[in-house]
Order: sequence, then C-alpha cells, then structure tokens
Amino acid sequence: MIQGLQPETDYAVALKAADKVPNWSDLSNIASTTTAEGDRIAFYSDRDGNPEIYLMNEDGESQRRLTFSIGDEYSPSLSPDGRRIAFLSDRADPQPGDCFPHCNYDLYVMEIDGANLRRLTDTDAAEKHPDWSPDGSRILFQSSRDGDFEIYVMDADGGHQRNLTRHGANELWPCWVWLGE
Repeated sequence: MIQGLQPETDYAVALKAADKVPNWSDLSNIASTTTAEGDRIAFYSDRDGNPEIYLMNEDGESQRRLTFSIGDEYSPSLSPDGRRIAFLSDRADPQPGDCFPHCNYDLYVMEIDGANLRRLTDTDAAEKHPDWSPDGSRILFQSSRDGDFEIYVMDADGGHQRNLTRHGANELWPCWVWLGE
C-alpha cells in the first residue's frame, strides 16, 4: 500500500513505473472516458486545429466541443457522478499549443457543459492524467514538480496536493482500483 492512503477505504492506486516518459503519440488508452452509466463519452480531438475536449452520447451522436483555447487540452476524466470533467492543458504555458515536448501542463476542471472552468494546479512543472476517486472527492495525477514524474493526490477542488510516491524512476498513469467485494 502506498504511504498516505488508508487501506480501510478499499481503494488502492495502480502505478506503472517507467525508466522513461512514454511516447506522447501512444495516447489511445487514455484519450477518452465514460460516465459510470456509460451514457456519455468525453474525449479529445484536434479536428478543429488543436487538441480540445469534446463530449458525445454513447452512440456517437450529439458531439460537442467543450473547450476553446489556443493551448492544447488532453486526457479528459469524467467524475463518477458524470457532472465534471478534469483534464490537462498547456493554456497557461508561455507558448500554449507550441511548447511540446516541454509544456507546462496544468490540471483544470469544468462542468459537463463546459461551464465553470477552474484551474486546479499552478506550478512550473507538468501535471498530467487526472483520475477521479470512485467517490469523486479526490483526483490522482502525475507531476514532474519534484524532478521526475511522481503520483500525487489532491482534493477535487485542487486543495491538499501531496506526493504519494518518492522514487528515482518515473511513476506514471495513476488510476483508482476497487479492492472491495
């Protein structure tokens, strides 16, 4: 069990330790997310010129763009109640949309209709790949703020950010895993 998580909550964190940061072109596994009911799908697409966050029904109908930024937005994660989407963006980078591979990605959250956009992280590092806890109260993510990628957790409002891993290798792609019955 990772230090800082409580075993009695029946949740754990799945980590993938890596010797290097994976190739960004291999995003097929994490490019979309669904609500618990599976009735809506959030995804990113560059169909309008740069990567933005979109939402559609499970049948592919009613596709609509939710973000409008000169920056690039990736890795949407729908909250368990299906009301919010967390995602990463380089919109606050000094060169948004033109900073890869050294972008200053931060995490943002918005309502399912694109309203009430809020920045959750604000560092000079890259924060990536948010994943909501099953109860929607916390978000896991990876951050390079300590020199290499580590797994962090924060409250859903961006508060109480803390490092869960302290290892010389990169820890990547965190996700919550149910351990209960």
